[in-house]
Formats: sequence, structure tokens, C-alpha cells
Amino acid sequence: MIARYAFVRLDERHRGAAALEVAEVAQASLASLPQVRGVQVGVPADDHSAKGWDLSIALTFDTLEALEDVRAHPDYRAYADGYLAPRTHVIKAWNFDLG
Repeated sequence: MIARYAFVRLDERHRGAAALEVAEVAQASLASLPQVRGVQVGVPADDHSAKGWDLSIALTFDTLEALEDVRAHPDYRAYADGYLAPRTHVIKAWNFDLG
């Protein structure tokens, strides 16, 4: 099982209450993609976390190849490039093998 963890800092216009809408769109958009086994989208639970990040997104896949297939999928590209990117200041992401 592979997990991709992403941490998102939104631009000024999409922080605070607007981040909840971005989180809802992320959940709906990513959960419908083929080969995605699980999606967890979170918002900061405390002030310390909120200083650095506005959203966390965790996706799980059966294999690293499935992750790469999804990242190339037109629906993922439409979400990532067409929806998320214009609202984002920075994204950091890492992949982990969960065994």
C-alpha cells in the first residue's frame, strides 16, 4: 500500500472559512478517481499547524504505479491544475510505502 501525503498552503483569498470549501472539493474530486483506495482531507487542528498549512491530503493506492497513473489521469490534472493550483501558494508532497 502506498500513501501520498500532501500539505497545502492556500493563497490569502482561500484561507480561513474558504479553506473548508477547498477541502470539500478535494475530498469529492479525489475520491472519485480510479485506483484511489482512500482519501483523507484535513484542516489544521491547532494554531501551530495553521501557521504552516491550510490543508492536508492523504491518498492511498495499491502500488506506486497506480499513484503515477492517477497523477496522469485527465480528471486528476483538471483538479490539480484547474482547481487547486490557482488557489495555492505552495504544496509539499511525499510518498510512503505502508507495507
